[in-house]
Amino acid sequence: RDVRLRTSRLLSFVFGLCVVVAALLAPRLGENVIDIVSVVSGSSLGLLFGVFLIGMFSARANTPGALVGLAAGAASLGWVWTMTDVCGWWYGAFTCVPVVLVGLPASYLFPPPQGDQLRGLARRP
Repeated sequence: RDVRLRTSRLLSFVFGLCVVVAALLAPRLGENVIDIVSVVSGSSLGLLFGVFLIGMFSARANTPGALVGLAAGAASLGWVWTMTDVCGWWYGAFTCVPVVLVGLPASYLFPPPQGDQLRGLARRP
């Protein structure tokens, strides 16, 4: 029971800290709510869409390849955010494209998923 209480307090602290950091970063993300939403969604959903595309385009897609792609997308976002004046509306493209271009070939550097890992993921009509 004591472990659950400590875990709850730790999670409350972490989420509270995330909210404070988000509040401090909000002025840097945009001038209005629409800009802030586009920056946040483009940053996170571009990464997610890139991983989705890797899985669609290759049966050989695997977790290590996707993680390498995610790291490339995050690095690209960091570069675009700090070194350029690109509008936040384009962050989704600057995260999705590197995830696919790096993650897809990186999937071929690691062993392919086993047949039992793929079973049931797609059904034929």
